[in-house]
Amino acid sequence: MNIHQLRITIAEAIEGTEFAGKVYFAGGAVRDLLIHRQTEDFDLTVELPRGGILLAAFLHTKLASGEPFNYPKFGTAYINYQGITIEFVMTRRELYNPGNRNPKVDFGSLQDDVFRRDFTINSLLLSVSGGNLVDLTKMGLRDLNDGLIRTPIDPRKSFMEDPLRMLRAIRFATLLGYSFESNTWDALRECAPQVRSLARPRISDEFSKIMVSSPVKHLRNRKAPEGEAAARGFELLMQSGIMDSIMPEDQRKLELLSEKRFSLTSEDLMEYFGVLEASRIQKMLKFARMAWYDNPESSTEELLAYIKEKKL
Repeated sequence: MNIHQLRITIAEAIEGTEFAGKVYFAGGAVRDLLIHRQTEDFDLTVELPRGGILLAAFLHTKLASGEPFNYPKFGTAYINYQGITIEFVMTRRELYNPGNRNPKVDFGSLQDDVFRRDFTINSLLLSVSGGNLVDLTKMGLRDLNDGLIRTPIDPRKSFMEDPLRMLRAIRFATLLGYSFESNTWDALRECAPQVRSLARPRISDEFSKIMVSSPVKHLRNRKAPEGEAAARGFELLMQSGIMDSIMPEDQRKLELLSEKRFSLTSEDLMEYFGVLEASRIQKMLKFARMAWYDNPESSTEELLAYIKEKKL
């Protein structure tokens, strides 16, 4: 099921309800739609208090989806529907306390929700009821067309609030073949030492996504060179100063990974295991990526055997 089919299905389900005109696709799903890239992320934001949790419960009944998984602290919920995972969240505003990247969350306006997001290319919205595109930052479409990574708010404030955004910025630049808007890049270099405040597992998870990813082909990156993403990711980590702010053993690991290539694909998984749901493929690739990150000498055959052994 693609985003167009899902939009129509949900639009028909919420017509005449309190949710009509209040629900938007957000984040990666909209970005990937506009650059003609296949997406695995379907995030919906709902402009109602507790809207994410309420809509997930409503669609569970209306569409006979899987049981919702709720996270009331952040106003989020997940459901599985026809093999895909959909995340729901109320529009919200976030308040960060110094030194704590987990914000206090309150219901907020659509404007609040857009400007809390990490990058302008992830701030675009697609109305479920009307199908129209919404660009409240007035920069999202332009940066998507120009291939730029930019924060919706002052980048120094954004990176100090959540230093993980710096690693995500490098991941998106690596994956999509994008460049940095100059002020965002300058701020990233200034704030690079703040990565020391992040928990080691979070750093490792982002590093694995940077070093394992292959550059994707999309509207602006039709000739994405195979196997060069890790090398570019490593170069950006060096140039940004992040490499100087992490532990020596992580530096050595990243240098080794930059010389290797993660080659397992969804096609490999389906050839080995047969027809798989998209959510299961995503889970398998996540575990395989972490296994390869720990042992970059692993072959495709060894990774497939690992997944089979783990019964993922």
